[in-house]
Amino acid sequence: MRLTSIAVALTCTVSLLAQNKPCASLNDNNSNVSTAITQRSFTGPNTWAWRYVSPKPQAALGLRIFTKNRYFSGFMTLEIWSENSSSQLPGKMLQSGTWRFERENIAKWQGARFSGSVLLRPKQAYWFVWREPGFSTMPTEPSGVTMTKAVVRSGSSWRPARSTALKWRLFCSPLNTVGTQAYGSSCAGSNKRFPALFNNEAPKLGNASFRLEASGLPSGAAVIWILGAQPLFKSILLPGTARCWLNTDIAVLIPGIAGTGNVQARSAAGHCYLPLPIRNSPPLRGLYLGAQVTAIDKGMTTSLPMVFTNGMRCTVQ
Repeated sequence: MRLTSIAVALTCTVSLLAQNKPCASLNDNNSNVSTAITQRSFTGPNTWAWRYVSPKPQAALGLRIFTKNRYFSGFMTLEIWSENSSSQLPGKMLQSGTWRFERENIAKWQGARFSGSVLLRPKQAYWFVWREPGFSTMPTEPSGVTMTKAVVRSGSSWRPARSTALKWRLFCSPLNTVGTQAYGSSCAGSNKRFPALFNNEAPKLGNASFRLEASGLPSGAAVIWILGAQPLFKSILLPGTARCWLNTDIAVLIPGIAGTGNVQARSAAGHCYLPLPIRNSPPLRGLYLGAQVTAIDKGMTTSLPMVFTNGMRCTVQ
């Protein structure tokens, strides 16, 4: 999809330059990554987990890992699980987020914003769970600090596995990049999730891979991308909704559909994305774009049965 006729805004861009820093991380100070490639199974996605003990109270909003897939584009999911006190393996999923990856030869940091925050209690064990379609580079460092690991070999049962050094960054602030900033809040849908809008690619000149993506939407729902041009827009509470907010002005509307499958499918459940390739043209520097996603939620009982994500403010760098 291509976006045209969005106004250029050269003001109020300084606050958009910074990328939020992780609140916790490990093995993330270099680009050394495993050469191991995951297998592709016809019985379903691969599922891996690494054990994390939170040193202090943390309200986790997102997670990124360092990986790539050289063979095809698709989807991955990161989740936070509690620990089963009896087995000391993953117990119950607390939050999750899905993102799209593109086929490429160089590993990079990528991940998703969760559909709500997770309060991690100090000295309590949790698990970072990664679901991927196969043929992905293991996001581990060969000589890094190892973490206890578990896998699902078949079915849904967790089994202990050899410890490896996951390369990860945990975020207690909204997921963004240089040139983007999350703005406003989302509202909960009938699935009890707060759909999240985020990005992994920066809006830089010449970046043909720049895109925005949303996770946590009702599966298979009709969605509308709301694109705006006013960087100083103030959020508006929408009557008839479950306390949802309009977080951008409305300049362009683009229809779409939220995915319905797992990470091996052509679309991932509750996820949608909007490609916004940026030409390497200096006059585009400073171009502003506001964005938000809304979806029809048939399970809602409000007079306006829709859910809305947070907003995103983007400025081409």
